[in-house]
Amino acid sequence: MNGMAPFGLSQSDYYYGHSFWDTESWSLLPVMLAAPSTARSLLEFRVRGLKNAKRLADLYGYRGTQFPWEASPIDGADVTPTFAGTGWEEQHVTPDVALGFWEYQMATGDEDFLRQGTWPVLEAVAEWIESRGVFTPRGFEIRNIMGPDEGVQDVSNNSYMNVICRMVLEAAVRCAALAGAKPPDSWAKIARALVIPIDAACNIILPYDHPPQGRQYSLGSMAMLTVHDPPLSQELLKNTYEYESKERGPNPQGIGFSMDAEAATAALFGDRGEAAKLYRQSWQKAWVEPYGMIKEAPSEDYACFLTNFGSLLQTAMLGFTGIRVTHPGWAKYPATLPEGWDRIEIERVWVRGEAKRLVAVNGSLAQLLEAG
Repeated sequence: MNGMAPFGLSQSDYYYGHSFWDTESWSLLPVMLAAPSTARSLLEFRVRGLKNAKRLADLYGYRGTQFPWEASPIDGADVTPTFAGTGWEEQHVTPDVALGFWEYQMATGDEDFLRQGTWPVLEAVAEWIESRGVFTPRGFEIRNIMGPDEGVQDVSNNSYMNVICRMVLEAAVRCAALAGAKPPDSWAKIARALVIPIDAACNIILPYDHPPQGRQYSLGSMAMLTVHDPPLSQELLKNTYEYESKERGPNPQGIGFSMDAEAATAALFGDRGEAAKLYRQSWQKAWVEPYGMIKEAPSEDYACFLTNFGSLLQTAMLGFTGIRVTHPGWAKYPATLPEGWDRIEIERVWVRGEAKRLVAVNGSLAQLLEAG
């Protein structure tokens, strides 16, 4: 299988069929629950591109592997247009891809792919993270980076980037044990030392070092990690969610997948009304009749943006049900369904090679029952 473009095969005028972080961060989880073999094929595309990704890391002066912001659908080479500053700044795509491999491993228990794909990728990305940052008196810092907010360039210690790098380093240490390898001690040391900017007075996570207030504050980056279960205290995450909700105001705007992430976060913290509103708004203004396609943003005139479809599924299947595929037994948090919803049932999901029926009732841990 080639890479999965944001608009699939529906058109190539926008993004030219290139693959982004969209696959691993917004679409891979629902695909691996419904069709693990398809999810594996999507990751095999990244494995085929490892040679080009390692060449890109060399070009930037880093070790390991650096996945490109826009990857060729054939061989994973960097095909980011020269006019796109995201090509060199939005390097969070590299740990995004690696986390997708780890989540696939935890969801499937695929022993063959562990050695063919998951461990080689996690090892190479951990090496890249180690070479990408620097130890200072504050800890391990990653400077001159762009987070998911493409309107804010060249910041230090973007919290999304640093948190997902911590997650990948911790996953790499665990993956090494599964693969029978010995990881460098530096990986765990860096994971513990990664700088997460925090406003101590408000006890909230800042989007990056010294953010301005107002339009450029970069709301919602932690919400984008909710279904991936970031290793941060629930109090800190909840404070951040509540603070940013006030900053956002009663009529939030944003791209569909970011609003779905906020809906999942609202559910995590028991705000059923807000979860319902955000989930509905994530698609409603971008809906295109007569076939129910979704635009990337309401202002655009082209549709079938698969990333937003993926995020809708991801939020419903994991965010609302409390399922986290890296948690033993998967059912980690009580299901919190949007206001007006009582129950989510999925006839078949695949849990480490076994077909299960997922039943999530509001207020209770989801159940994974034998499929009929």
